[in-house]
Formats: sequence, structure tokens, C-alpha cells
Amino acid sequence: MSPNFFIIGAPKCGTTSLADLLAQHDDVFFCPEKEPRFFSHEETYKRGFGAYEALFGEANDEERIGEGSTTYSEAWLDRYEKSARRIHDYCPSARLIYCVRHPLRRIQSNWLDIIWALDNDLMQGTELHQSGELSVSGDFNDDVLANDGLV
Repeated sequence: MSPNFFIIGAPKCGTTSLADLLAQHDDVFFCPEKEPRFFSHEETYKRGFGAYEALFGEANDEERIGEGSTTYSEAWLDRYEKSARRIHDYCPSARLIYCVRHPLRRIQSNWLDIIWALDNDLMQGTELHQSGELSVSGDFNDDVLANDGLV
């Protein structure tokens, strides 16, 4: 089995929520690995289509088979052109669902993820944490100003 639709968009735009909702439908099978990043990451793409299609091995008679990777639309890393071409070559009739969100709400949501990661010691080994450059008070507006917009 192979996918015939893809959920793409920026992180923190509801792609996971949409994937979870669609997966509840009887006619939809959604890849259990939410972000396979197959078409955007060289190391994953080099594994080949057999490894990719194995992700959909549990699909049965569902009319729609999908996957979602926000990396397929990462223009700032020049991944979107490569991903779009590869997806089209793989499945020319694929449907794309592009999730968007108000930019400031998306930034705030990303900031909350950073706060959560800091609170749960998930950023201890990162370069940003080790540099001591990240100042987090817990107030979004203050943190943006204190970090020159870095957060």
C-alpha cells in the first residue's frame, strides 16, 4: 500500500490534530509514524520505497491512505521543492492538505513547547541551552523582547 494524500504545513499548525481526526474515519488509514519525512530527508529517502511503503503495511481496504510530515514544506531549508517533486513523481494524483495558522499564534505555540521542554529538562544538551543565550521568564512578550525575537 502507498499513500494517496499528505498533510503538510508548518509545525504547530494542527497537522497532528488533523491526522488524529482523519485516522478515526473507517475509510482512512494514517501512517502510525506521524512524521516519516521520507521525501524531505536524504537519509530516509535512500532507504527506498520498500521501506517507506512498509509504514503502510497495516492498511486494508481504506479508500484514503495518508501521512503527514511538516518538513515537506520547509522552504527555508530548500526541502519543499525536492519534496514536492518527489511526491509528484511517486504519486501524481496525490491530494495535499496544507495546514496554516496565524503566524503569531504559531510562534506562541512554539514558545510554549520550548517552555515545556525547559521545564522537563529536554533541552539540557542543546547548543541553545548550553550557550546561556536563551532567557525565559514564562511571559511570551517579555521573552521575545529579552531574546531579540529568538524565541
